[in-house]
Amino acid sequence: MNKIFNQYKYFLDENYEKMDIFEKRISSLIYENFEEIKGLSSNQGKRGKKVADLIDKNKNNIKLKPENINLGLKERVGIFRLKNIQIKNFRGFSEEVDIDLSKNFTFVYGPNGTGKSSFCEALEYSLLGSIEESLMKKIPLDQYIKNVYTDTSNDPVIYCFNEKNETEVLQKNNEMFSFCFIERNRIEKFSRISADTPNLKQQRLSSLFGLDEWNNFVKNFNSEITNYLVDSNADERLYTKEKNTFDIDIGFLSSIDKQVSQYDDRVKKVLKNYHEFKKISEFMNFAEGPSGENGRIQVLTDLIREKMQIKKESKEMVSQLTEKSNSIIKLNEQIISNVKELSEFKEKMSLKIFYQQIINMKSSDKNICPACHSVLYDENQHLCVPTDPYNDAKQYLSKLHKAISLEEAVKSDKTLFSKEVISLNKIMRTLLNSIKVIDYKSNNDFNFMDFSSFVEDLTTNNKNFSKELFESFNVELVLIDEKIGLHNKKVDNVELDKKVLEEELLKLKKDKKEIEEIKMGYKILKKSETEKNIKLEEFQKKLDQLKERSEMEVQENAINNEYRMAYKRLLIKLEEYSQQLPIQLVSSLESKTLEIYNEINNNDLVGEQFESIKLPNNPNEKILISFNNNPKKKLDALLVLSEGHIRCLGLSILLAKIIHDDLPFIIFDDVVNAIDDEHRTTIAKLITSHEEIISKQCIITTHGNNYIETLENEFSPQSYKEKVSRVTFKKPLEQGKIHVDGTKTNNLLIKAQNYFEDYDFSNCLTCCRKSAENLSEQVWNTYYKFFRKPIKIKLDRKSSYAQAKDVFDVLISELSKSKVSAFENLVGLMKEVVEHDKKTHILWNIMNSGTHHSNRDFEFDSIQINELLSLLNDINNEISIEINVNGSSVLTYKGERQVLQSKSEILYSQQKDTVL
Repeated sequence: MNKIFNQYKYFLDENYEKMDIFEKRISSLIYENFEEIKGLSSNQGKRGKKVADLIDKNKNNIKLKPENINLGLKERVGIFRLKNIQIKNFRGFSEEVDIDLSKNFTFVYGPNGTGKSSFCEALEYSLLGSIEESLMKKIPLDQYIKNVYTDTSNDPVIYCFNEKNETEVLQKNNEMFSFCFIERNRIEKFSRISADTPNLKQQRLSSLFGLDEWNNFVKNFNSEITNYLVDSNADERLYTKEKNTFDIDIGFLSSIDKQVSQYDDRVKKVLKNYHEFKKISEFMNFAEGPSGENGRIQVLTDLIREKMQIKKESKEMVSQLTEKSNSIIKLNEQIISNVKELSEFKEKMSLKIFYQQIINMKSSDKNICPACHSVLYDENQHLCVPTDPYNDAKQYLSKLHKAISLEEAVKSDKTLFSKEVISLNKIMRTLLNSIKVIDYKSNNDFNFMDFSSFVEDLTTNNKNFSKELFESFNVELVLIDEKIGLHNKKVDNVELDKKVLEEELLKLKKDKKEIEEIKMGYKILKKSETEKNIKLEEFQKKLDQLKERSEMEVQENAINNEYRMAYKRLLIKLEEYSQQLPIQLVSSLESKTLEIYNEINNNDLVGEQFESIKLPNNPNEKILISFNNNPKKKLDALLVLSEGHIRCLGLSILLAKIIHDDLPFIIFDDVVNAIDDEHRTTIAKLITSHEEIISKQCIITTHGNNYIETLENEFSPQSYKEKVSRVTFKKPLEQGKIHVDGTKTNNLLIKAQNYFEDYDFSNCLTCCRKSAENLSEQVWNTYYKFFRKPIKIKLDRKSSYAQAKDVFDVLISELSKSKVSAFENLVGLMKEVVEHDKKTHILWNIMNSGTHHSNRDFEFDSIQINELLSLLNDINNEISIEINVNGSSVLTYKGERQVLQSKSEILYSQQKDTVL
């Protein structure tokens, strides 16, 4: 069951007894149909329609109180700590993976795509019974958790230790464990939502506590259901309708005689045009025939269809044929004449090619005779032979010019002759059809079919042309043209006859239709008279029944109105509950929120830390703060704080809530990526040192390996082994299989020890160097927390950072000056590392050599390295822990207590000059 449904149960638990009976009924309907209603929005009134529909269908059968409405979910579950989680066939996990969660701290690291998100969702599902991402994406939970490779799903199982230290399977409990989760998106939303109105202020806190889905559920109720829970007046409308019908029927019965008389007049009007008929039946026999066939309508239709077959023939076709025939005769005569004249040039034409070739040979050598190869002209251009063959050939060809023109004319005429014959042949087909239509017979026994075949042959061979045959054809065309004229006049007369027949047919059909309508009217009147009389007899009985049902409708409509008003009142209660919910959650969290916020912002200017914080008691109030440099001035936190500080405030409220509710564990789900770099280190120190946080189990997930390293190096090697479990999600070795490594560590001193044991002295010293830098920063922070005054140190000009040894030296000097006995052992250990009072710094130089030496075969003294490791471990064990007592800053260091002045008295100008 998801957390929204649980929240609805808490709403009912708190408000049920304050509701009237109609509100209780609606709230029970919502309870019984919660999943279906939750899936609907207010868009187009979908949710309002559904609620109204449920009321309408169940208004007489609604349970007054849902069963198990008060499940006692707010009762504390006796869980002491988590032991391990087993995951198989869940999201990205296809094979079973067992992950140890039993230590105080479990640090989980994994780049994107390695299965870390699946692990976090397995925790969420096992603890809460729901997954927020599934709700946001509106994917059914059983589908969302299924492994894509096995296409199955199994619930992850978390084993835990109860308060008797016995192992048992943890049961899902949304109410108990929902605030154990601190999620990145909650903190990001808390910093981004506008706070200009009370509703948006409430929305900001709701986002912080993961109430967005609940608020959306409440907002998606339509403001009213008036338009969807509609009053029923069906019986009243039916009564009115029946009464109107009755009145109409009475009027109709009295008008039947009048209507019959009107129909009689219409019959007389029709039969007036047909004197031979006195009855309707006689007219219908005439129009349709005795048996529906061979009536006057059928006869007229056949006559008109017959006359429509007769059509005019085209005289234009005859003109075209005549024109083509004459053209063919003329072209044939021209061809014969030109061919005859061309034959006279036949012998000369035979030498045309010979002389043409002589002309063509001139281009190769124009001064050499083509026949005897003699030189034609000397140097003075005098002819050396009797005749110039080239000039002779040129003169002969010019004489043949007319013959060439005749030859081209013959060719052109023959081409045109063929075209005209083909065109004539096409038109002949139309002529043959027209001859049949007009029934033309030649008086000269001219055979048109033979002539058509003759023309067909001419298209390929014009040698058999007969001028006499074409002239006979022209004579026939004249006679055909006359015959077509007579035929077309006959067609005009037929059209006049057809028009008269069509007019008669149209009138007869119109009169027949009128008679048919009258017959139908008689029939309807007779039937209606019978039916109306029966209705009149039954009406009184029906009227009594309708009256009784109408009175019941009035009562039901009154109940509907009660439901409509109750729905509005229930929505008001839901909205008020939603507005008060985040206010209730932040109740009594102010002092703890103040403490945690200042701890996170410990490195800020002293004047920028909070002196007080006032969380809202109602939706109209703001989150008010004052700074310790001006404690009396109350400011709106969401207006004066940066986005980064607002996020720290959100985290502080959530942690204060966990501490206040005494929850057994905290799960930080990628929170580091919602926090700016400036505060990540102090949050790491808070998580690993705050007394009330380290008393709980902490599971911290992130895809940033550097932050895991920061967390791990807050522990000494011995403390790390006792309290920390490291889980690393690596890139899968096989597709569909998540690869989990529980052996890796980023604790620098543990890594250094492991390298030392493997005789990898170079890497061992590199880790020692990094650890020394880390320890120096921690000692510096301890000094600042204890004395609240800055330390000045020169920075390296090239890197703009302080050298690690310079930091050690300055810290040794400042701690020695303080003459605080608790720091004596720490100072002594730091002096041994840098050999403070000696001219040579053997251990420090060895550490630098391991870090910077390029020759990996360089030999190191293992005894000296072991000594350095021991010193750094001892320094780590000496680092102090800060606690707070009664609002004053109190530091405990090796059992020595020092109460500092109140924060409001610390000068605003006191701040660090250098931040490592």
